[in-house]
Parts: sequence; C-alpha cells; structure tokens
Amino acid sequence: MIRHLAGKPGPPIQSFRVLGTRNGGAHQCRSVTLALGPIVLPHIVMRIASYTHGVAARRAATLALPIMALIFTGIVIVGLSAAALVGSHSITVSDPQGYSSMVMLVDSMTSKPLVTLIACAVFITALSTLSGLLLSAAASVAHDLYAHVVLRGRIAENREVALTRWVIVIFGAINVFLAVAFHHWNVVALVSFAAALTASTVLPALVYGLFWKGFTNRGLLWTLYGSLTSCVILEVSSLAVSGRPQSLLPQQDFHWFPLEHIGLVTIPAGFLLGWLGSQAGGGRARLRESRRRRTAGPSPQAW
Repeated sequence: MIRHLAGKPGPPIQSFRVLGTRNGGAHQCRSVTLALGPIVLPHIVMRIASYTHGVAARRAATLALPIMALIFTGIVIVGLSAAALVGSHSITVSDPQGYSSMVMLVDSMTSKPLVTLIACAVFITALSTLSGLLLSAAASVAHDLYAHVVLRGRIAENREVALTRWVIVIFGAINVFLAVAFHHWNVVALVSFAAALTASTVLPALVYGLFWKGFTNRGLLWTLYGSLTSCVILEVSSLAVSGRPQSLLPQQDFHWFPLEHIGLVTIPAGFLLGWLGSQAGGGRARLRESRRRRTAGPSPQAW
C-alpha cells in the first residue's frame, strides 16, 4: 500500500524497513514506553480523577482509551505516509532526527486547502496539549501543594483561583524559556523520559489501587518515590544523555546503563516496589477507604 501511494518502487520502503528493524530491542522498548506512558499522563488522569463517583470515572476511562489508541494509530499512519511519499532517505538527509517529516509531508501535497487544514490541526493540537499540561501543573502546585500541604486547607477559594492563574503564567514563561534555550536537544529522548516516568510511577499506582486489595499507602509511596529515583538515575546514566552523537550531551560520555530507553527496567521496578512496600505493611485502612470512595462514590454523609 505504501509503495502504491509513493508511486515508485522499493528503495524508500526498503530504507524504512531497515530503519524500523535496526536495533529491534531498542525500538520495542521505545514502543512499550510510548504506549504505556501517555495514557497516564497527568493532564489525562486529571480529567478522569475529577469525577467523584467510580462509575463515572470508569466510563470516562473507557472513552479515553479508544481515543488514545486512535491518536497513536494516526501517528503511525503519518510516519508511514512520510516515509512513502517523501522517502526516508530525504527525511534523514534533511533532519537526522526526523522532526521535519511532518513539514516535508505537508510540503509534498498539492492541495492548498488540505495543507491549511493540517496546519490548523497541528496548531490546535499543540495549544490544547500545552494548556492541559499547564492546568494540571498549576492545579498540583496551587491546590495540592500550597492549599492542602502548606496551608492545610485554610485558604479562600478566590485566593486559590488567583494563585492558580499566577502559577500558570510563571510555568508558561518557564516553558518558553526552556523551549528557546534547549531547542537543539533531542526531543525524542525527552519525550521518552516523560513517558517512562509516568508509566513507572502513575501506572503501577493506578493498577494496584484499582485491582489489588492489599495495596497500602507504603506501597504507594515506594512506587512513586522509588520509581522517580530510579528513572532519574538511569536516565542520566543512559545513552540518551551521553555517549553518542544523538545524545543530549554528545561531547560527554559518562553513561554506564547500556539501554537508551529506560522503561524496560523502570516500569517493572515500579510494580515491584509497590508490591514490596505493600508487603512491608502500613496504611492499609486509609487506602481501603480511598478505594471505597473511588469505586462506590462518596459516603452519604458527604452529600
């Protein structure tokens, strides 16, 4: 099908196959990480966690998973289309990282309305993703950290809303500065690290919290903090940061972890830490009450 779309014989397709099969273990590890990480990103989980009743939350998750599957399917189709219509060799010559493949694919089209539609879709997608991330980060700082940890709930609602707005402005300015300062960094490595981090911390906590009755507060803390520590240590020590020309720091070489994508190790480690912490005991009653509220909704006294 791709050869038919390209209108030319095998070389571009053969190049694509070579790209896809080289270092198969690394590609499989990246695929697993990118499949498990984005479905539990904070700006997605936040929308599901906003429901107070377990039935509504499960319904929202049921609707969200097919949408995420369609999005990833679309990403695969766009990549295959770029390799077929533009050619993997042309993409590699223009940009070894492949960031310009989407632009080159759009440039190869002759339909101006279609090009305009794709450009608008890309802009809206980037804007909605950024707004979701900023909202989740601001809510975590203003609502969870400052209002409930620092002030222990003794804050007026209007003051919390104003604080959230200022946090959004500050985080937005920081994001713009970081984007300008580190635009030359390998974006794939940063995306892979973010996906591995969420898949190693949030995913085990959600799976254990929903499906294992023996999961405790201590297991939750071991999962979150242990996985966070392991992700940071292994990422800094991996090939994604140093040791090769495509690394974040190509001039340096201090890696000792042999893999480029850490999810193959950190995701099982997150589940293992949750199990070990739960077996160690602690906080079982509090977590059981939290699970009851998620699955059955708030108690009648809360209405």
